[in-house]
Parts: sequence; structure tokens; C-alpha cells
Amino acid sequence: MHRFLKLIPLSFLAGCAQGCAIGKALYIAVVHNSGAPPRAERDRIDERERTMLDSLSRARIVVLPVTILGRERHSDATAARRLAELLNAHGVHATASPTPVVLPYQPQPNEALTLWTRFRALGDSLRVHPAGDADYVLAVDVMGAPERGSIGAVHAMSVTANGELAYRAVWNSKQAYYQEMRPTSIDDALRMVAVDLARRSTK
Repeated sequence: MHRFLKLIPLSFLAGCAQGCAIGKALYIAVVHNSGAPPRAERDRIDERERTMLDSLSRARIVVLPVTILGRERHSDATAARRLAELLNAHGVHATASPTPVVLPYQPQPNEALTLWTRFRALGDSLRVHPAGDADYVLAVDVMGAPERGSIGAVHAMSVTANGELAYRAVWNSKQAYYQEMRPTSIDDALRMVAVDLARRSTK
């Protein structure tokens, strides 16, 4: 059943859920299997996100090579340098790391599960190997084929130097911010992250 669910587009399930009990049951099964931690932990993550945004102008952020999640997965260290430059232009002290952190990824339609799986793995990695020269480590995933002008989603996630989950963002065609920015390239995706952080920063 689990493998069967992965083959069904969420849009189909959502539409069918309006009119048939089976479709509704399948839709709930997929959507609610998000991999998200319990509410209490999500509340703590939200609090750490607020702390990060409150101190963004003073924080030291290390940007990991941007991960392209398409037919083939690869890391882009040049994109990390460009994102660090954008963040610095917005008053954030950011540096780019040339070394990627390899996070688990299995292509499937449940975007929330992809985010939480990779977000948690990023935290796990930093707990084992803390970033002593940073306050936060920022990872960005670009889903699709930006080399062909096609970006399905952009995910951003940040953890503290000791691996505590903090900032997270998911943008796809259903979100107003995605529709505003209309990303079709890696540079568009990087700008989305930099502008979001700048807009949400309180200082």
C-alpha cells in the first residue's frame, strides 16, 4: 500500500477526496504522513526560528552547497557562494562552505516528508559534527530541473551549530510567495531565500 501511495499525485488525491471516501482516505494517508515531529517539538522549532530571525543581523551563518533534487541529485558550491553574497547584501554575516552535507532523499510526491526527513538529518549531522565557526547552518534544496527553467519547489532549512532545528520554508506553485517570485533558475531560488529571510528578520 505504501508504494502504491507514492505513485498517486497529490492533486489527484485532493480532487478525488472531495467526492469519494476511498480518495479521501488515501489523501489523508499521504498528507498526514509528513514525518513532522510532535506538536510540542514543532513549537520549540518555531521558537528557535523566532530567535534566529530576531538575531539575524548578528548571527554567523554557514551556507551549504545548494542541492538540486531532480532526475539526478547534485550539489552546487557556486550557488552557495552566490547565496552568501546575497545574504551579506541584506546585512547577514554569511559564508559559504565548499563541502556538502549528504542528506537522505527518495523521490516521491509527499513534499512535506521530503522536507522533514532532510531537515532532521541535517540536525543529526550537526549534532555529530558541530559547526564551531557558526551560529547557524543553512541548507537549500531546489527541486526540479533549473537548467531547463523548471523549478517545482524550493526548500530552505537552518539548524543551530549544535543541530537544533530552527528555520524552515517550503515554497511551491501553491504558495503566494512562489507565485510572486516565479522561480525558473538557481539564482531565482537563491533570491527567494535571501528575500524571505530579509523580510522576516525583525532587526
